[in-house]
Amino acid sequence: EQPQAQLLVEALTLQAAVEAPASRPISKPVKAPTPPARKPSTPKSKPTTAKPQKLQPFWIPVPASPAPFHIEEKHWKELVEGSAIHPALVERNVETVTGNEVYERLLSTKLEQIGGSGQYVTQPAAKLMKAYDQVAAGGWWAKAGIDARSLFDLQPGEQPDIKLWGSFKADYPRVDATKSQRKGTTEFIKYEHPLAEERQLFLPDVPADLAERIYNKYGIQPTEAEQQSGLWYVALKYNLPITITEGAKKTYASLSQGEVTVGLSGANGGYFAKDHDGNPLNLRGLHPELMVLATPGREFRFAFDHDTKVSTVFNVRRDMVRTGELLEAEGCSVRVVQWKGDKGLDDLIVNQGPVAYAKAQANPIPLAWEAQKHYRGEYSRLSRQVKKNQPALSVEAIDVQVYKLAVEKGDIRDGDRVIAQSDQARSLRTRMSQQEAEAKTLAYIQHIEQQIYQPPHQAKETTVKLLGKTRAHELAEAISQDVEQQQADPALSQARQQLTPKLKNLHPLATPEAEEVLRDEVATFTQQPSAQQGVEEQQQPQAPQPAKLSPQQLWQQYSQRGPAVGSFTTALEVARLAWRDGVPEAEIRQILQASPHLQRFGEKGRRDLVEHPLAKVKREAALSELPSQQARQQG
Repeated sequence: EQPQAQLLVEALTLQAAVEAPASRPISKPVKAPTPPARKPSTPKSKPTTAKPQKLQPFWIPVPASPAPFHIEEKHWKELVEGSAIHPALVERNVETVTGNEVYERLLSTKLEQIGGSGQYVTQPAAKLMKAYDQVAAGGWWAKAGIDARSLFDLQPGEQPDIKLWGSFKADYPRVDATKSQRKGTTEFIKYEHPLAEERQLFLPDVPADLAERIYNKYGIQPTEAEQQSGLWYVALKYNLPITITEGAKKTYASLSQGEVTVGLSGANGGYFAKDHDGNPLNLRGLHPELMVLATPGREFRFAFDHDTKVSTVFNVRRDMVRTGELLEAEGCSVRVVQWKGDKGLDDLIVNQGPVAYAKAQANPIPLAWEAQKHYRGEYSRLSRQVKKNQPALSVEAIDVQVYKLAVEKGDIRDGDRVIAQSDQARSLRTRMSQQEAEAKTLAYIQHIEQQIYQPPHQAKETTVKLLGKTRAHELAEAISQDVEQQQADPALSQARQQLTPKLKNLHPLATPEAEEVLRDEVATFTQQPSAQQGVEEQQQPQAPQPAKLSPQQLWQQYSQRGPAVGSFTTALEVARLAWRDGVPEAEIRQILQASPHLQRFGEKGRRDLVEHPLAKVKREAALSELPSQQARQQG
């Protein structure tokens, strides 16, 4: 049972109440260098004050040398001089593209979908290509770089996979019709991404000499074989701190200053909140590549743009907090890098110098500070909306409606987070100790929830725990245990009969599909009948055994029990569920090979959707996060 104090701290500090297991490769955390011991002062000696060490620039930007053959001079200068990026990084990760090459990189997947990739161009394909005529005049292409998912089972000396995805900055950008209509001014699409493809992360290809300087900065000595596998393999194994920023330019600029940096394609690119069909998920999830890097104990630092527009500030902070909370749920520490004046980190380095960025990196603030601002702002926004529609409501009634809206617009954990920053909850925390404030806050949240979930759930501790779970099987396990605890003779049929109303009590917005998923899960976790029920079943005639399901049927059954959040993540969840059910390893492999996504990716897909998920599940079992082979056989 989760300690009450921990629940209180989580509710007050706005952290996700997630007890997610650490399902990552075993990593070596990087320890900060130990400062030299001071000599004890004697009565005759004068006390001395240690001078702070002066920050040294990791790399000083230089004027651009002549451009390499694959990059136009104007693009080369824009990146090297305009964004203070190391020339070696630009040379490895950027190229100038024009004409058909632009169409191929941005439209190939979409053209295949509409039947325009053959010898004859269909009318829809021709219309789509015409819309990109202006863009095809030329621009620079930023490569996404390393595929973090290939680091799962990479051995020292082996090379990780390289992604074909990337982003394109056109010399003559297209007009953004939607944004222009909303703003009333002409707005352009600054960066283009491949149509009909999932957005990916930027993990640039880092040259060996720059990577070696980064190793020296953190005081690590990877083996020669480890260095051959590249910076990202070493960063994963040695748990180096990682900076998260937005866009390829800023990713390259930050890496040029010795910070291991991952780039998102947008502020919301670190998490997903909808499935493939665009339906909202009850719980947000971390981007699959970030999941690989989110090893316990690693520090992440956000270095997003510092905008001045109020709506942009709100949206960027919201996305940063959402991604950060998911990283913290994986056991990482998360902080936020701040600076004054310039908008982006590349602007900061160009205008104020590398030391200004180093100072900002050395003094990050906790994510909790930004989370408090976000949820306080969200409460103010939602409460104004409620008051406008229902002006006669009491303060408590307003908070009930705000809780519902927060869950509806976010996920099932956002109700607690927003209400913790309500006027009433904040007033309860004044002039008292931290422990008393935490107790008052949690009590008020419980009071609001009891008015929503009628009748009140029998075990509030379980309810709070459920709100933090990220997988349907964990939710169902807790529900089934709670159902059984309330029955003198917890027969399977009685447990199932009581499941549906309890689901509605737990989450009023639960869909029929979600209920079906949880019913299937509870059937798994309550499959052991009571002694009395076992005697009754022995007296009844045995029903014929159902036919064994095919791998394709098992894939469909398992994939429907978890959220559809991406081909790799779905395969990983299928492998976990099958492992928990005691399915032999060989059969799990057959189930994964039955994935409908497999044919789209060829040999690389077999590795991503079969070998990597199975290897990760076996690693989790080795770390006692999943049942071991012996426990599965005994079960």
